[in-house]
Amino acid sequence: MTEVLGKKDLVARIAEHAGATKVQTAKDFDNFVEVIKTALEAGDTVRIPGLITLTSAVKEAHTMEMYDFQAGDGSRKTVEVPEKRVYKARFSKALSK
Repeated sequence: MTEVLGKKDLVARIAEHAGATKVQTAKDFDNFVEVIKTALEAGDTVRIPGLITLTSAVKEAHTMEMYDFQAGDGSRKTVEVPEKRVYKARFSKALSK
């Protein structure tokens, strides 16, 4: 069975690898995540070489047709879909080697 690494596990492994304290490593980890979130919310691309590229884009508001399940007669209605930010992750080819 594969192991799932949560924040606590990652912080412990990074601290051990770097020879740092878990407390300082946890603060650095939180700052790292916050910088990535801020960059993506601003529409920037975040590239971590050899690991992952993260991007975000705004999906424009639009209308769509869908079945009106409340009516129960197979009729359709038009629905307004608001604009929203979407996120994408692309993993490095180096990981598949």
